[in-house]
Amino acid sequence: MGMPDYELKTPTMDDFSYRPGIYQNDVDGNAILTIFSNYGILFPEGDTENPLFYFRHLNVDSVRWAGIIKLGKGFDAPQNSAHHRDIAQAGDRVNPYGKLSEKPLVYGMRGIDKPFEIAYHEDGSVTGKEGENGSILNVKCTPFPYALFTHKTSIMRAPIWLQTAISVEGTYEGKPVVGLGCHDRTFIAENATQDSLWAAGCTIYCCANYSGIREDGRKESFFAQLDVANKEKGIVFYYLEGEEPIVTDKVTLETEWYHLPYAPNDPTCVYKDATWRFADKEIHFHAKWGAKGFTEKPRMEKLGYSHCFGEWYEGKTPYKHIYENTFTENMEAIDKRIKEAGYVVHD
Repeated sequence: MGMPDYELKTPTMDDFSYRPGIYQNDVDGNAILTIFSNYGILFPEGDTENPLFYFRHLNVDSVRWAGIIKLGKGFDAPQNSAHHRDIAQAGDRVNPYGKLSEKPLVYGMRGIDKPFEIAYHEDGSVTGKEGENGSILNVKCTPFPYALFTHKTSIMRAPIWLQTAISVEGTYEGKPVVGLGCHDRTFIAENATQDSLWAAGCTIYCCANYSGIREDGRKESFFAQLDVANKEKGIVFYYLEGEEPIVTDKVTLETEWYHLPYAPNDPTCVYKDATWRFADKEIHFHAKWGAKGFTEKPRMEKLGYSHCFGEWYEGKTPYKHIYENTFTENMEAIDKRIKEAGYVVHD
């Protein structure tokens, strides 16, 4: 029996290393860490109507980009900047990813020119600081059970593992903040370059990474990635506290697409309402906020790139989450290609 395309498990500290054992095989090319990210929705002082979104995107030895944005009001609205120029960006010096401490064992990265710290601890928690002594953001993140590990043979087309849901608690600009988020890390074969990742990408990519705390206190999370042009080709992970998790590679997305009103000559599209179907489950999503990237200004140069955020539930009967994260990302979502895949695009 060959290697599975994906695995579900609780991460160990070896998984946080530069060369984790799970990817030391011929299929994954004895893979090494190349990119890692931490991101999530933030509700300053519990305000769920005016959320922020944090994203720090890193190479093992440099910053790719980072930002804290104010989400646009409306599913097709652009973001506004909360913090960009005052936090570490590409070109700012860092200490490369590695061990921050031996006892206890902690992996992570720290900024030099503009202070930040991302740290992964033995108990599975992640701590994050932005600004001097965490003056901008200072949080502790606690993982939901399970992380999704994919191999190069999966729809992800690379060895990637994702902690798809973490609860967030701490301070933002010195005031209490709560939220939900996730972190992920991408690996490449030891003799490859990052260019191999982009060459292996999907034709039209839709990613949904949702989590929430139900009103009865149960944790719930859903992750899906779909190659839209190939319809059901994808991957899904669903977890509800107290039930067995579901992982499958059969998933469909039902939705209609819209152009971005602030980009009249841009073929990029985004959706407002969607239903994901897999196994015997259905996930319903409704977008309330929008963005085009997590940079200071919308990434207009990146065609087909869009984001939306809002609320979600599983099943036929709507319900509320106390807090919820609905990271929704689309790549290559260009009107002509979406129509060719059989979807409605509203002009």
